[in-house]
Amino acid sequence: MTLATLPPPRSHGGIAVFVAAWDEVAVIGGMLSTALDRYRHDAYRIYVGVYPNDQGTIEAVAAIVAQDDRVRMVIGRATAPRPKRIASIRCGMR
Repeated sequence: MTLATLPPPRSHGGIAVFVAAWDEVAVIGGMLSTALDRYRHDAYRIYVGVYPNDQGTIEAVAAIVAQDDRVRMVIGRATAPRPKRIASIRCGMR
C-alpha cells in the first residue's frame, strides 16, 4: 500500500495540539485565538503547558480557557529555570 492507494479514514479521529509556553503573555492569547479560528476539524484540543511562576502567561491562557473548552491549561510542577532575557544573553543572542 502507498499513500496514493491508502483509502480515506471512515471517520476523523481527534487531534491534540501541545503548546509549551514560558513568558508568552504578550502573544499567547492572540496565538490561541487565531488557532481556534483557523483549525478546521471537528474534534481537537489545544493543551497549553505553563510554569507555575509565570503568572502573566497563566492569566492570558486562563482567559482563553474561560471562553473555549477546546483549550486546556496544564500547569507544571517545576518553576521556569530563568528569565528568557538571561537565557538569550548567555547563548549570545539578543
